[in-house]
Amino acid sequence: MSRISTIDKLQTKIEKDIAWRKKECADIFAINALQTEYSQKVSIKASIVILYSHWEGFVKKASALYLDFLSSQRLTYQNLNEKFIVHYISQTYCDINTKFTKALIYDIHFQDKVNHAEEVFRVDGFTELSKFSNINSEQFFGILRILCIDMSSPIIEYFDLKGNFLDETIVGKRNSIAHGNYTEIDFEMYRSIHEVILTMLDKYATLLLDAAENEDYLKEEEEA
Repeated sequence: MSRISTIDKLQTKIEKDIAWRKKECADIFAINALQTEYSQKVSIKASIVILYSHWEGFVKKASALYLDFLSSQRLTYQNLNEKFIVHYISQTYCDINTKFTKALIYDIHFQDKVNHAEEVFRVDGFTELSKFSNINSEQFFGILRILCIDMSSPIIEYFDLKGNFLDETIVGKRNSIAHGNYTEIDFEMYRSIHEVILTMLDKYATLLLDAAENEDYLKEEEEA
């Protein structure tokens, strides 16, 4: 993969990925709208699985692109928001002894901050995101913590409000269908899931691009 060295390149890659997903979702919606009642019930169930796959696929792909963008900036840890130090340096210790909180690890291994201060931040975005699946609200906000996204962003409020819908309707219905359970989904519920997922894709793209544009990943300047 070519380096994502600029925000324009990041935006191009994110927009390219979201475009084909939105087109496929729109095409499937149009096909479902023309089906007879029985055929529509069957095709809607399959469509829910596809819709969810685009949600998970885009979140992981766009997040990985964002991390690769950060890695291409050749920033040192001393220039980064301290949340990155807590996550990426201390996670080694979390793997060894999970009873430690990251905050405690940060205190115990404070010397790591000094030792790593001049190291260049590098992370394989796709490897970092590969451990996530079945992305409900808990998983989603876990990804945001890995990306050290500013949780005061107005877009975060939208995802907070959609948390139950994501968990119970989108992920819940998808899991029920994927596990072979009898699941009733009428066209209006399908329309709602379709619209919410497309909106979430757009808002997530905006969230990442805003974070890159605003340089939220950089260490806050200390007041004199």
